[in-house]
Amino acid sequence: MKTNKISDVEFIEKYNDGLSHQELSAHFCISSTTIQVYVKRLKLLKRELIDKIDKERLTKLWNQGYSASEIGREFGLCGTTIIRITRKMRLKERRIKKSTKKVSDDVVSEPSLLPFYRNWQNQYRQRKTTVLGSSYHRH
Repeated sequence: MKTNKISDVEFIEKYNDGLSHQELSAHFCISSTTIQVYVKRLKLLKRELIDKIDKERLTKLWNQGYSASEIGREFGLCGTTIIRITRKMRLKERRIKKSTKKVSDDVVSEPSLLPFYRNWQNQYRQRKTTVLGSSYHRH
Protein backbone atom coordinates (compact mmCIF):
# COMPACT_ATOMS: atom_id res chain seq x y z
CA MET A 1 0.00 0.00 0.00
CA LYS A 2 1.43 3.32 -1.07
CA THR A 3 1.21 6.19 1.39
CA ASN A 4 1.46 9.83 0.44
CA LYS A 5 4.04 11.80 2.38
CA ILE A 6 2.56 15.22 2.92
CA SER A 7 4.76 18.11 3.86
CA ASP A 8 3.43 19.94 6.91
CA VAL A 9 4.62 23.21 5.39
CA GLU A 10 2.71 22.58 2.15
CA PHE A 11 -0.38 21.51 4.08
CA ILE A 12 -0.31 24.66 6.22
CA GLU A 13 0.19 26.84 3.12
CA LYS A 14 -2.79 25.29 1.31
CA TYR A 15 -4.92 25.45 4.46
CA ASN A 16 -4.06 29.11 5.03
CA ASP A 17 -4.75 29.85 1.35
CA GLY A 18 -8.35 29.00 2.18
CA LEU A 19 -8.76 25.64 0.46
CA SER A 20 -11.79 23.78 1.78
CA HIS A 21 -11.48 20.34 3.34
CA GLN A 22 -12.81 18.86 0.09
CA GLU A 23 -10.24 20.74 -1.97
CA LEU A 24 -7.43 19.74 0.41
CA SER A 25 -8.64 16.15 0.28
CA ALA A 26 -8.55 16.16 -3.54
CA HIS A 27 -5.18 17.95 -3.69
CA PHE A 28 -3.40 15.58 -1.30
CA CYS A 29 -5.42 12.47 -2.31
CA ILE A 30 -6.47 11.74 1.27
CA SER A 31 -9.84 11.53 3.03
CA SER A 32 -11.51 14.49 4.68
CA THR A 33 -11.15 12.66 7.99
CA THR A 34 -7.38 12.66 7.50
CA ILE A 35 -7.57 16.37 6.74
CA GLN A 36 -9.25 16.88 10.13
CA VAL A 37 -6.48 14.84 11.79
CA TYR A 38 -3.83 17.06 10.17
CA VAL A 39 -5.65 20.24 11.25
CA LYS A 40 -5.80 18.99 14.82
CA ARG A 41 -2.20 17.67 14.87
CA LEU A 42 -0.80 20.90 13.44
CA LYS A 43 -2.96 22.92 15.88
CA LEU A 44 -4.44 25.00 13.07
CA LEU A 45 -7.39 27.21 13.89
CA LYS A 46 -10.71 25.69 12.91
CA ARG A 47 -12.47 27.71 10.27
CA GLU A 48 -15.96 28.87 10.94
CA LEU A 49 -18.04 27.80 7.97
CA ILE A 50 -20.81 30.08 9.10
CA ASP A 51 -18.67 33.07 8.13
CA LYS A 52 -18.04 31.78 4.60
CA ILE A 53 -21.50 30.54 3.70
CA ASP A 54 -24.16 32.56 1.89
CA LYS A 55 -26.52 33.00 4.83
CA GLU A 56 -29.36 34.49 2.79
CA ARG A 57 -29.35 31.58 0.36
CA LEU A 58 -29.12 29.04 3.17
CA THR A 59 -32.03 30.67 5.04
CA LYS A 60 -34.13 30.75 1.87
CA LEU A 61 -33.52 27.07 1.10
CA TRP A 62 -34.12 26.09 4.74
CA ASN A 63 -37.42 28.02 4.91
CA GLN A 64 -38.55 26.50 1.60
CA GLY A 65 -38.34 23.10 3.27
CA TYR A 66 -35.28 21.60 1.59
CA SER A 67 -33.61 18.89 3.66
CA ALA A 68 -30.25 19.48 5.29
CA SER A 69 -28.69 16.93 2.91
CA GLU A 70 -30.10 18.70 -0.15
CA ILE A 71 -28.82 22.06 1.09
CA GLY A 72 -25.50 20.46 1.95
CA ARG A 73 -25.09 19.24 -1.63
CA GLU A 74 -25.67 22.81 -2.83
CA PHE A 75 -22.87 24.11 -0.61
CA GLY A 76 -20.57 21.09 -0.83
CA LEU A 77 -21.12 20.18 2.82
CA CYS A 78 -22.76 17.30 4.66
CA GLY A 79 -26.25 17.56 6.11
CA THR A 80 -24.96 17.43 9.67
CA THR A 81 -22.83 20.51 9.06
CA ILE A 82 -25.85 22.34 7.64
CA ILE A 83 -27.87 21.49 10.74
CA ARG A 84 -25.06 22.76 12.96
CA ILE A 85 -24.91 26.02 10.99
CA THR A 86 -28.69 26.51 11.08
CA ARG A 87 -28.61 26.07 14.86
CA LYS A 88 -25.87 28.69 15.18
CA MET A 89 -27.94 30.99 12.95
CA ARG A 90 -30.95 30.24 15.19
CA LEU A 91 -33.14 29.22 12.27
CA LYS A 92 -36.38 27.46 13.09
CA GLU A 93 -35.73 23.83 14.02
CA ARG A 94 -37.57 21.25 12.00
CA ARG A 95 -38.54 17.72 12.84
CA ILE A 96 -38.48 14.91 10.33
CA LYS A 97 -42.01 14.05 9.33
CA LYS A 98 -42.85 10.38 9.55
CA SER A 99 -44.11 9.01 6.29
CA THR A 100 -47.56 7.45 6.35
CA LYS A 101 -46.64 5.44 3.29
CA LYS A 102 -45.28 1.94 3.84
CA VAL A 103 -42.49 0.42 1.80
CA SER A 104 -44.92 -2.28 0.75
CA ASP A 105 -47.18 0.39 -0.81
CA ASP A 106 -44.36 1.38 -3.16
CA VAL A 107 -43.59 -2.22 -4.00
CA VAL A 108 -47.22 -3.16 -4.65
CA SER A 109 -47.59 -0.15 -6.94
CA GLU A 110 -44.69 -1.57 -8.99
CA PRO A 111 -45.96 -5.04 -10.03
CA SER A 112 -42.57 -6.26 -11.28
CA LEU A 113 -41.14 -5.91 -7.75
CA LEU A 114 -43.95 -7.74 -5.98
CA PRO A 115 -42.44 -11.28 -6.24
CA PHE A 116 -39.11 -10.01 -4.87
CA TYR A 117 -40.83 -8.22 -2.00
CA ARG A 118 -42.90 -11.28 -1.06
CA ASN A 119 -39.78 -13.48 -1.21
CA TRP A 120 -37.93 -11.05 1.06
CA GLN A 121 -40.91 -10.87 3.41
CA ASN A 122 -41.05 -14.68 3.71
CA GLN A 123 -37.29 -14.94 4.33
CA TYR A 124 -37.54 -12.26 7.02
CA ARG A 125 -40.39 -14.10 8.76
CA GLN A 126 -38.44 -17.36 8.65
CA ARG A 127 -35.37 -15.74 10.19
CA LYS A 128 -37.49 -14.08 12.85
CA THR A 129 -39.11 -17.35 13.90
CA THR A 130 -35.77 -19.15 13.78
CA VAL A 131 -34.23 -16.64 16.17
CA LEU A 132 -37.25 -16.05 18.40
CA GLY A 133 -39.02 -19.38 18.07
CA SER A 134 -38.31 -22.86 19.37
CA SER A 135 -35.67 -23.63 16.75
CA TYR A 136 -33.21 -21.17 18.32
CA HIS A 137 -30.37 -23.06 19.99
CA ARG A 138 -27.15 -21.82 21.49
CA HIS A 139 -24.04 -23.84 20.73
